[in-house]
Amino acid sequence: MRTALRQPSDRERILNLIADGKKAVESKDIGSTMALISPRYNDDFGNSKDDIRAYAVAYYREVSALRLKLSRPSISIKDSTALVDLDVTLEVTPKGWLTSKLISTQVTLVLEKKPVRRMLIIPSAKWQVVSIRMPSLRDYEEFLPE
Repeated sequence: MRTALRQPSDRERILNLIADGKKAVESKDIGSTMALISPRYNDDFGNSKDDIRAYAVAYYREVSALRLKLSRPSISIKDSTALVDLDVTLEVTPKGWLTSKLISTQVTLVLEKKPVRRMLIIPSAKWQVVSIRMPSLRDYEEFLPE
């Protein structure tokens, strides 16, 4: 007898993406971080996926520790697009510092669902970040790599 493989709901997939993103950032894992971002990424500041990769590599080198605190996300899904609103607090310990600094902001993740195959044959779906909307980071320039 065949056992049907349960497909997670879109909401479950999105919550997993957020958890995976938190883990990737906190461990400063550039490969895992970038796997969550769509090749079609483009934000209000004109950044592409390549720009985000370069920024993340530089940022991960500049800090000795990163910790994220995320609020419960508000998720709105329509067809293959989702908006995720959440409050983010980033605790940053720059290299050479004994203390941490906190950066808090409200973020909207714009996600896109794309079809994928599990085990090469089972149709599934994967959500990726296509844009991040947030206030300007000018208030936090002292914590950003040059």
